[in-house]
Amino acid sequence: MIGHERVRAALAASLAPVVLLRGPESVGKWTLANHLAQVHRVAETDLMRCPARLDVDTVRAVLAFVATAPFGAFKLVLIELDGASEAALGALLKTLEEPPGTARFVLTSTGTVPATIVSRASVYELGLLSRDELRAVLTGTGMNPAAVDRAAQGRRGQVAPAQAALGADEACRAAVLSVTRAVAQRDPELFERAFAGFDDAARTLLVTGLIEAVTGRWAVFGPGDLCGLHTDRPRLLTMLAAIAAVGAARAQLGVRAALEPFLAPA
Repeated sequence: MIGHERVRAALAASLAPVVLLRGPESVGKWTLANHLAQVHRVAETDLMRCPARLDVDTVRAVLAFVATAPFGAFKLVLIELDGASEAALGALLKTLEEPPGTARFVLTSTGTVPATIVSRASVYELGLLSRDELRAVLTGTGMNPAAVDRAAQGRRGQVAPAQAALGADEACRAAVLSVTRAVAQRDPELFERAFAGFDDAARTLLVTGLIEAVTGRWAVFGPGDLCGLHTDRPRLLTMLAAIAAVGAARAQLGVRAALEPFLAPA
């Protein structure tokens, strides 16, 4: 669990009968709710999760669940309120007004929660993750560290948008590595395949890689990524000049045409 240290500490020390975790999308509300189950050592037999679109039938199942005695200290119900029907919220409210002493409820919400439910809960507002926290979450995906740093920039502390950016970045990086490998190995077939998903973002990243190879100042790439191209500085400079003349609007065809002569045997 990364982020929201103060809220985590407060809820680890004491869990009120009804807790509402409220905040922006994709900042770890549901993750924190599940984390609390671990912190308070709630066995799976005493844990019920309602992760999406709460309806009346699910509320009935919740009522049946909390009506029986727990195996441990208490039963814990995790409920995501986003998308819940009005009927479900009404049915849930009746239980939250007088929750069983052997049950705890942790609710999560991104949107507006009815005042009647808010008034019966201990409310904790979760903010956006810091850049370092977001970077730590993304690092756990095993992606390239440089790509993680770029994805963490300007993503407003939300995991899902940063993950989407990271996925796009990795796809872009893969296209660039395929192009450089094709040129280094003078492989026409790989060269053709490499440009299938090539776009202006890939062109910009390719230029970055070539500049790093020319200067020897590696940050986004490493020497091994360019398959030996970094050892031929005159060739790199010629490639850079050819790509620099390509406009963003025709990145795929332009870069392909600019690099095709480099496939010729030495």
